Amino acid sequence: MAWQRNLPRKIPLIVWEAKIYYLTEYHCYGILVDNKLCQSAAKGFKMEEVKIKGYIVREDGVVFGRRGKELTWHENGRGYLITRLQWKDETWNTKALHTVVCEAFHGERPEGYEAGHKDGNAFNNHKDNLKWMTKTENRKQMYQDGRDVSGTKNANSKYTEPQIVRVCELLDIGFTVNELLVMCDVSRATISAIKHKRQWVNISKNYSF
Repeated sequence: MAWQRNLPRKIPLIVWEAKIYYLTEYHCYGILVDNKLCQSAAKGFKMEEVKIKGYIVREDGVVFGRRGKELTWHENGRGYLITRLQWKDETWNTKALHTVVCEAFHGERPEGYEAGHKDGNAFNNHKDNLKWMTKTENRKQMYQDGRDVSGTKNANSKYTEPQIVRVCELLDIGFTVNELLVMCDVSRATISAIKHKRQWVNISKNYSF
């Protein structure tokens, strides 16, 4: 729709049956009526902005550089958007978008904490969808949301779920790690991590080893 061009881009809010949703399919704000977005709902809307370390961070996750240009972000292969910023001590660092937004709107990261997505959508970087969580809390939510970073959804994973199921079945029967090294084409580190429920928890949780 032509009128969308004049509206703030990125994750808008819509209201439907008294509920608020983030709408990622369209770069606009509005109200859903008969499956159409009403332009009038967007008039006069202004998003909250925070200036931090020379950058302007908008509540919907859009970040503007020190020259006023919107920054470009890249998916890092693990489901998160990243870019290079002069952030810490004015040196260039790779930063995740959700971390930048969380720092801008929820304060400096407490020691031992990381930015987490409340709804499990790693591309929804609206300030209201982010919070500081301990690593344990964040990992637990990832598993609950089906974002198991240790499973096949991890871009660095070289194993398939059937392979991991076989490892779990053999561990459950009582085979040792050394025996599994011979029986399965899986590394010692991965077998050990599975055995101690550090990786592939979405599968190993169903076994009692």
